[in-house]
Amino acid sequence: MDGSNVGIIAGKVDTENLRPRIFTEYKGLSYRIDKNNVDPDTENVELASEQIRYQVLTQSLSHEFSQFRTVISS
Repeated sequence: MDGSNVGIIAGKVDTENLRPRIFTEYKGLSYRIDKNNVDPDTENVELASEQIRYQVLTQSLSHEFSQFRTVISS
């Protein structure tokens, strides 16, 4: 489906007989005895990933400004 028919298909849905169900997937979560679902290992990996991304972006930006300074001073 390419998305152009979504409005047409959505218009055919009988909302009067719609019975929504809640689905919760626990597969990727780490529940501890204290009912806290925060996984410190996962959070640390995500933090490290974002730190690396930040460092690469700031180094790239610094390099761009360095090139601008070189062009301006020439």
